[in-house]
Amino acid sequence: MSRRRARGAALLAVLLVAGCVADRGAPPPPPQVAPGAARATVEDELGAPLAEWDTPRGVHYCRYVARLTGATGYAKLVVSYDDAGHVIGVFEGAGLFERLPEDGRR
Repeated sequence: MSRRRARGAALLAVLLVAGCVADRGAPPPPPQVAPGAARATVEDELGAPLAEWDTPRGVHYCRYVARLTGATGYAKLVVSYDDAGHVIGVFEGAGLFERLPEDGRR
């Protein structure tokens, strides 16, 4: 692989991970992905998360990249869960380094 091609592939990978290639016209998340929903319901709709982490307050965050119905690209979603595994908040288009609330609420 040429040096130029390798740089292009690396840049594309960074953009995909950072979410800069997400479809700006993507529809909102499905109604199943809403506060109060169980994590299993969310993952049936979106698939497994790409990343997960916890806040010091015990909120569990999951980052999803999913192709939503009617979308031409992929949508980035970060979903916060309480310790019982129910959705607290849904953050559409959250960037990789975006600061999210420690309590998981919008």
